[in-house]
Amino acid sequence: PPVGPSATLTFPMVAQLYEKIHRGRLELGHLQQAFVLLHAPQARRASLEAYCSYHWLWSDEGQGTDPFEGQVVAGYRLERRRLGACSRGRLYDARPEDAPEAGDLILCLPADEESKQAAGREVRAGLCRLLLEDHGHYFLIYPGESRSLARRIPPEGLAPAQAWELLRPVFEQVYRHHQQGRCCGHFGAGEIELLPQQPPRILRFDGKAFARLAAEIDSGHLLATPRAAPEVLVQSEPSPRSDQFCLGVLLFQALLGRGVHDFPSSYLLSIGSPGVDSLWQDIAPRLGCLATAVYRMLQSDPARRFSDLRAAASTLDQLSAQP
Repeated sequence: PPVGPSATLTFPMVAQLYEKIHRGRLELGHLQQAFVLLHAPQARRASLEAYCSYHWLWSDEGQGTDPFEGQVVAGYRLERRRLGACSRGRLYDARPEDAPEAGDLILCLPADEESKQAAGREVRAGLCRLLLEDHGHYFLIYPGESRSLARRIPPEGLAPAQAWELLRPVFEQVYRHHQQGRCCGHFGAGEIELLPQQPPRILRFDGKAFARLAAEIDSGHLLATPRAAPEVLVQSEPSPRSDQFCLGVLLFQALLGRGVHDFPSSYLLSIGSPGVDSLWQDIAPRLGCLATAVYRMLQSDPARRFSDLRAAASTLDQLSAQP
């Protein structure tokens, strides 16, 4: 029988759908969802896959519609697609759902062999991280400062149990590197990435920065910094105990918050030296139950630190569990 025109399914939309079928752009699974997604807005919002399928089915390709813009992917809202992105992918400004700061970027690539190789190179180089693989696409995140540990420590610092809970996964990650024969000896809170609902992670871990700093110090062009273990003054390669020092600095900063800036940066490079420990007596109460472990990790002489990170973590577990 004759019917009137449909407000949701027009003849141009039917023609457009037919053209996509004719060109082989759609799969059977898409067609099985087509009319549910068209007539039921709640079905499109059920998942990222459903939302993308709706756009691929019913959007006019000539309109430049973007199926990902405005969607939430693994805790990030893709707010704006940047112009000038490569033809194989789309680059978005991304904002964490749990924080007001922006500054992160997410690159969306089709999940084919070419993209897999390119993404693998970026991830191995520490430039980005695979955030999600969904609906035939890779979502790679290039974190900004908004997701670094340095931005997440409150001005007043953290309670000892909170600080240790936050940093324990970093200790475990560094210990795994040591088991594989890798050391860094030069990292700080700015290199620790914090993604939503995931443990913190060191973005780059190798001894190149330590070696460069050692060479510059040896030539007289630079002084040591607290981001590097103090033995950079006398050796060109880091050791596992060098990383222990860097982790001790992170704990020190997490416990004191911005109050850490009250102390000369050179102080952290000389703990355990004659004439310096008098200042420690004023600091120790602010570090709570973790003070003795942090003090040992920050010793300027590597031989006086813990034997390895497993021993340091065991001591910190015991201290943080104290009432």
